[in-house]
Amino acid sequence: VLPFLLILCISCEKNSDKLEFITGFGCGFCGGYDSLSITKSSMSYKLTYPCEQEEYSLNQETSEDDWEALKREFNWKDFEAVDVDVCHICVDGCDTWLIVKEEGRVHNIRWGTTEEEQIENIRPIVDLLGTIKGRLYQDLDMK
Repeated sequence: VLPFLLILCISCEKNSDKLEFITGFGCGFCGGYDSLSITKSSMSYKLTYPCEQEEYSLNQETSEDDWEALKREFNWKDFEAVDVDVCHICVDGCDTWLIVKEEGRVHNIRWGTTEEEQIENIRPIVDLLGTIKGRLYQDLDMK
């Protein structure tokens, strides 16, 4: 019985420290875009305005609190159940995207305001990533 319980405990571990989250938002026709990549050890945020040829970036360590919150909120089953891949940016609209990777496992989604209902099951992780991205945006040196 003990080996069986040990296997159950190991397999119920929610997420590993090898997760990588990549998210961003972009709009067509010079609207610009941003991107955020987060691993256990680092965060990299980039904001680009292509028509003005301006780019700003910020790199910093991932805090333990942020990392634990991301692992707590992320659920592979819920995320992989979301099947949306639009391209509003292709016609000068706006898109948000989220890619999650973990040891060869990858899933990505892309949505706009008309697809918000389709991402409701993953709203907690989307909102958490948005909060982190907003905090990094405030720290950018855009002089």
